[in-house]
Amino acid sequence: MKERSAARKDAIRKWAARAGTLSAASGAAWALAQAAGSKHPFLAPVAVILCMQTTIWHSIQFSYRRMGGTVLGVGLTWLAVKALPLNGWTVALALLLVLGISLIIERSELWMRETALSVVLVFELQRVSGHYAIDRVRETAIGIAVALLVIAFVFPPNETRAAERALDGLADRVGRAFGRLSVWTGGGCPPADAFALSTEVGTLRQDWQKAAQSMKLADDSLRLHPYRRKSDRRQRENAYALEKLRLGIAYLEHAQWRLQHAEAQIPMDESEKAAWASQFRKLGGCWGRSLVGAPPLEPEASLHRREETPVYLTALTLDTRELLERLKRI
Repeated sequence: MKERSAARKDAIRKWAARAGTLSAASGAAWALAQAAGSKHPFLAPVAVILCMQTTIWHSIQFSYRRMGGTVLGVGLTWLAVKALPLNGWTVALALLLVLGISLIIERSELWMRETALSVVLVFELQRVSGHYAIDRVRETAIGIAVALLVIAFVFPPNETRAAERALDGLADRVGRAFGRLSVWTGGGCPPADAFALSTEVGTLRQDWQKAAQSMKLADDSLRLHPYRRKSDRRQRENAYALEKLRLGIAYLEHAQWRLQHAEAQIPMDESEKAAWASQFRKLGGCWGRSLVGAPPLEPEASLHRREETPVYLTALTLDTRELLERLKRI
């Protein structure tokens, strides 16, 4: 509950800061456009709002395509405005020709959309105001410049903390899943409880994929980030934690499957159940960011079985040794 409350507060602070930054940047862009003598100063904050994306890199990519599409659409349409009458067919013809040229330059949906938008707006508004075409190019440039300066130096996005929070929450749940696996094993692997355990592990797998997406977003947010040194180190730690959790969830899936088949083949005696339950309980403490204070990464000596050991338990013993060795290396 405390983690969820802290995450909610972080989200509120992040979005409040973004709203304030976007508002201030839009106001500054409008003022700069007015100072430049624009008759259409609203075009500058429109560019700010569109170009301030989730990360610096995404903002640069969007800005490049918006500026390129605007210049191409305005430039080619400006030449046709005086020569062609305004009706649906001439607009369609202008769009077809200009979009064909834009696709030669770059096959991008965003590039094509920005070009098309400029064609339609210039075709109509340039007739109403002789300044619209040049204003559109100039104010788009002003808005892009303001957006990139703000998002790169004033409020550069950094999603590292969100990734850390996702990983920490997942690590706690993986540890608890090992505890449930221990209880299930100690109770003789009852089939009635197997479905709930496998469902929990499947949910962990899905949440691991979400955590991986959070990590990808955090990596993207640090691309071209001017103050990234400390966050780079934290992201390396996050990458280790993500890989460790992947190993743990995969082990949980395999362990339950092997135990179910082993029990069906030759049921474990009480000492064997206790040994495996103890092993899983110890593994449950290994999923934090540091292994300092975690249980020793050594297999239970009593996991060795008699000659008729089911092949599934032999495989699980090997899986356990491999997992412990890989955790040591991480």
